[in-house]
Amino acid sequence: HDVMEYLEGQIKADDFIEHLGVLYGDSSNIFKKCLSAFAGFPHKCMYDDLSLVEILNDIGFKASTRVAFDSDIKDIQQIELESRVDHAVIVEGRKL
Repeated sequence: HDVMEYLEGQIKADDFIEHLGVLYGDSSNIFKKCLSAFAGFPHKCMYDDLSLVEILNDIGFKASTRVAFDSDIKDIQQIELESRVDHAVIVEGRKL
């Protein structure tokens, strides 16, 4: 149910992760609260391209989604690896 609402754009990414119940530290689930001390990297948030663009624009950047190696950074292919862009969320922002 929540997955389809997220995919249809009815739930934002940060609300979606809360609905999934994977936030260890803030969970009302006693088991997850106990595990939170041992989880090195518990979920705290989730970003997709739309949420990253929105956040960057809100804090003073002009941001947009990009495809791999499409960048205003000259010679981006010299520093970015093709193996890192497969299934990646790619957003580029410039401070206004």
